[in-house]
Amino acid sequence: MKNLSIVVLLFTFFIIAVSSDSVATEPYTVISDTTLLRIKRSVDVRLENQITEQQLHDIAKEIFRSGYDKTFILYYLPGMQVDSGAWATTHFNPKLKIRINDWMLDM
Repeated sequence: MKNLSIVVLLFTFFIIAVSSDSVATEPYTVISDTTLLRIKRSVDVRLENQITEQQLHDIAKEIFRSGYDKTFILYYLPGMQVDSGAWATTHFNPKLKIRINDWMLDM
């Protein structure tokens, strides 16, 4: 009976490990992250595809946890060149403001 308990316990750990590896990766990648002293932080993010305003909000909150009062985040879709206009922005200055620039897709 003790061996069965050990097998069940090991199987449970295996299932937990496998399921945590299969969780979808983040829908974004941080391209650059620069700071100016403790005053301001600028982050460029590459998205896998267009996302909702709520998803932008969630990503912004996740990135903002760094503690900078002014955090400026620019979001680029695949194929968009960095520093040539972002598809969306989320800026904390100090309150969060979200802007989606759909017109960038027409360029």
